Amino acid sequence: MRLRPLEARDAEGMLSWMHDPLAVSLLSADFASKTPEDCRDFIAAAANPGPDRHWAIADDADAYVGTVSLKGIDPDYGAAEFAIAVRREAWGKGFSGFALRAVLEKAFGEFGLSVVYWYVNRLNARAVRFYEKQGFSPLSGPPEEARGAVRADGRMVWFEARSPAGEESGHG
Repeated sequence: MRLRPLEARDAEGMLSWMHDPLAVSLLSADFASKTPEDCRDFIAAAANPGPDRHWAIADDADAYVGTVSLKGIDPDYGAAEFAIAVRREAWGKGFSGFALRAVLEKAFGEFGLSVVYWYVNRLNARAVRFYEKQGFSPLSGPPEEARGAVRADGRMVWFEARSPAGEESGHG
């Protein structure tokens, strides 16, 4: 398992999870309407570093199994939003845990952030259990560092990870 830059060859695998009703049913974006061109455009845009960074999660044969991201990286505020999507064939095989740890390492090391936050739909019991098994506890609401990046509503369960150098860690 490894993280690597997204490549044009990843578009087909990306589209496969976007068009998997089970994989996207509880996500906030309308992935079902995405096209191969949308995936190619996303991958091309990911090659130009900005406040959003995206990586392919690859298996040992270097095949794409998912995408992991830090969105809205704000070095001045020391925060970013985490996002991940993994093809159903890779569920339960350790890719998500690996990618979460690898991206947090990048966030706190390479990018020098102090907090990474994310949310899942509360009906997504599988995702909530996954983050709890990874040692994270649900928050009572969005962390202060979310700074209005997303509109909070009752459907969201929020999580955060704080830098080991920070005052408090949301990681158990």
